[in-house]
Amino acid sequence: MGAQGTRLGTAAAAVALVLVGVLTNHWYVASVSGLGGDAPAAHFGLRVLSECASGACITASYSGMPAIGAGAAFKFFASVTFFGGLAGGILLAVGVALRELKSVDNIAAAASMILGLVGFTSIATVVAFPAQSPAIAGVQIDTSIGFSFYITLVGAIVGAFAGRLRESGGWEGRTYVPVRLGGGPSPSPAAAPARSLTPASAPSLTPAPARSLTPASARSLTPAPTDPKSSALRFVARSIEISGVGMTAILEDATQVDLLWSQVGRVIARQLPPEFDQRPFVDIVPAASGSKPIRILPTTQANWGELPGGADVSSQGNLRKLGAMIEDHRRGAIEPNSTGFFLENQRAPAFPAARQLAEYDAQYG
Repeated sequence: MGAQGTRLGTAAAAVALVLVGVLTNHWYVASVSGLGGDAPAAHFGLRVLSECASGACITASYSGMPAIGAGAAFKFFASVTFFGGLAGGILLAVGVALRELKSVDNIAAAASMILGLVGFTSIATVVAFPAQSPAIAGVQIDTSIGFSFYITLVGAIVGAFAGRLRESGGWEGRTYVPVRLGGGPSPSPAAAPARSLTPASAPSLTPAPARSLTPASARSLTPAPTDPKSSALRFVARSIEISGVGMTAILEDATQVDLLWSQVGRVIARQLPPEFDQRPFVDIVPAASGSKPIRILPTTQANWGELPGGADVSSQGNLRKLGAMIEDHRRGAIEPNSTGFFLENQRAPAFPAARQLAEYDAQYG
């Protein structure tokens, strides 16, 4: 389903549970005694009471019922739960939609706080209800908690979590601080906002200050074994730094390439010919006309731990998760022939010989 599908599905489930919970009159189910004959069944909601007997049903507000009306704490918590649930559910739906469209994040965060409060007030509501209440016209009612409370509580907890999920799959509070590869100090968080990659019609090419690959932050690149055969390949990235909004690549010639996921045109998976041990590789091709791919091999150093769910146990698994992550941000980026590799754990299409690989590379100049 992908990270985006998980985020939307979680939010939709939370909204549905909360709205159904606060709008249904099934917070309590009461067995009523003391009337004789056909005893009525009563269902209590947050705002009204529904009572049915002998096929006829009536609905009454708590304001007209002295015993219920006397429960000031119950009325207060029930009202907060009712209106808070409505507001939180609607804000969560709107906030998650706006967040996925990359507009604003604060609405979903506010919905998360409101639904967290609703979780507490829903518990307070059931605690404050006058469970044994002989004062209603001399009638004894014995109550039990109904399904509306449980689904409201679950929905509020799930909604509080869904409202804090950021686009990359982590918590909203985590921000990406870019890491400068090569020499020089790392920029401080105050000087580098979360989305620091500069959007452009084409990826920017700037010379890296040094060929060394010493990360300047605690988020280290996963080392990979040195491979002399990689130097015979074109477009190879020696290292990549992955974030929620894009990546920074250092190529074999020490050129640095900054690429936003929104700038990706195609993600292609292939298998090298026998001359290169038939290893898989991934080409990330920018959308700008005339751009060259960024080729990622199993030996490319990367901070794979930043992928959704963390690093995979295998290099192929990391390549697959990277492609799926880009697809979540840039729908349709995976080329059709590579879908099996990225999404179905199949082998990538293979080049039978180096000549076919050279012909493939020739399209990029």
